[in-house]
Amino acid sequence: GVIADCEFFRVEKLRIQSEFHPVEHGHFALMTVLEGDVLCGGQTFRPGSFFIVPADGPGLTISPKAGEALVLRTTLP
Repeated sequence: GVIADCEFFRVEKLRIQSEFHPVEHGHFALMTVLEGDVLCGGQTFRPGSFFIVPADGPGLTISPKAGEALVLRTTLP
């Protein structure tokens, strides 16, 4: 669910259990891994990691490496 929303940014806490497209509305997404390992673009991101999914990367997906993962997605409003 949404944990912060203002005129400058929006932060959502998401539990990822399967492949997920993090980019919406042509905006980039800053992803923060809270729990579990996340796969994106052939890379593994562990808890505490940050990575950016570019606005022109709508084909990129993220998925939990095993089971599920908890992430924050920060986007423009």
